[in-house]
Amino acid sequence: MKGIIFDFNGTLFLDSPYHEMAWKRYAKEKLGIELTTEQYYKYFHGSTNPIIYERLFNKPIPKELIGVFGEEKEALYREECIKNKATLSFAKGAYALLDFLNDHNIPHAIATSSEINNVKFFNELFNLEQWFKFEHIIYDDGTVKGKPHPDLYLKAGKTLGVDMKDLIIVEDACSGIQAAKASGAGLSVGICPNGKEKFVGAEYADLLITDFTELDFSLFEY
Repeated sequence: MKGIIFDFNGTLFLDSPYHEMAWKRYAKEKLGIELTTEQYYKYFHGSTNPIIYERLFNKPIPKELIGVFGEEKEALYREECIKNKATLSFAKGAYALLDFLNDHNIPHAIATSSEINNVKFFNELFNLEQWFKFEHIIYDDGTVKGKPHPDLYLKAGKTLGVDMKDLIIVEDACSGIQAAKASGAGLSVGICPNGKEKFVGAEYADLLITDFTELDFSLFEY
């Protein structure tokens, strides 16, 4: 493989509990809905905010309201992260992998369903630009379809200038691994920090890993 694209939330940054808490709070406070963990991981985890709001409200949401709703929820998410700031870190093996990619000039990017305010927040938390050029952090700017559509990954591949068949994509969510597969990626990898048997969407993955120490560096051409 000539390069790699990472999802961010739940893949590089193991923040799924904070997103889950934020969505459950939002559903409860705004709609009076008791969102279960099973529902969250099946229908919401890894999807963009517009898709999630359509599912929550069971109807299309005007574009101007999506931004308002989205920032309300993301503020709850960032609040949860800040509460736990001292314990936040990347997934096991991620720092070594990112240093390896930099050292060998292997093209790499992020393709995340997060919006710009969260991307800036993550950059402040982790100094992402020590590993990624900012133009190689592809996020939901409202111009491309969200996962499970492949558009975010296709845009990332184009930005890197690498054919999709020569790229590894790493994802933690069912919608994301479906997007990876649909993009034509050479290798679609599901990362399963809670155990491979719990990975939803395993049938779409070419490979399952529990963390980045299991990703063989010899997969890359360098």
